[in-house]
Amino acid sequence: AKRAELAAQRIYELRQSRNDLITGQADQMPPDGEAMKLVIDQIAAQEAALTAMFIGTEQRETDVQTITYRPGDEVTKAVIARISAIDGIVGADDLSGDPVTISIRVTERGKMPVNDKGEEKEFPKGGVAYCIPGSADVKIDFEGKTFVNKSFEMAQYGIVFGLEPKMFSDKKAPAYLLLDPVTGGIRELGTK
Repeated sequence: AKRAELAAQRIYELRQSRNDLITGQADQMPPDGEAMKLVIDQIAAQEAALTAMFIGTEQRETDVQTITYRPGDEVTKAVIARISAIDGIVGADDLSGDPVTISIRVTERGKMPVNDKGEEKEFPKGGVAYCIPGSADVKIDFEGKTFVNKSFEMAQYGIVFGLEPKMFSDKKAPAYLLLDPVTGGIRELGTK
């Protein structure tokens, strides 16, 4: 009780000193504006340290984690993780936290390429496989707030097709292919 009383008295003195400096009634005024700012900042730091004895302190830290979720069909509000006030990010089955949910709505499924007659092409013999991805709207919510609401290309909703292998063995103009590592789709296709 005595320590609290002394701390409260010191807080009062610091506030009185700051008030005297601001109103120009201090016995020894700082010589310029920069010195004045330095003195007021030091008073504020001392006051904050003493005030923390009564109101406590708050600590924040940032935790970045990758959560892998492999969707099958469309989902609505599937729990992918939970956030606990004590433990931070916890597993989806740990009920100590509030749920982070994901909703996925398929907007387009990958389609087989068609020829000039509108017939589906066949996979070329020995073809270089790639994915024609589909797309889906993805929404991630936590405590009633939406943090992600975007459309993504997704391999899960696509189909696998192939490129003619002789494209890559043409001596005059050999082709090159860059694939998207996330979807397996063609990022770039051209000739050298």
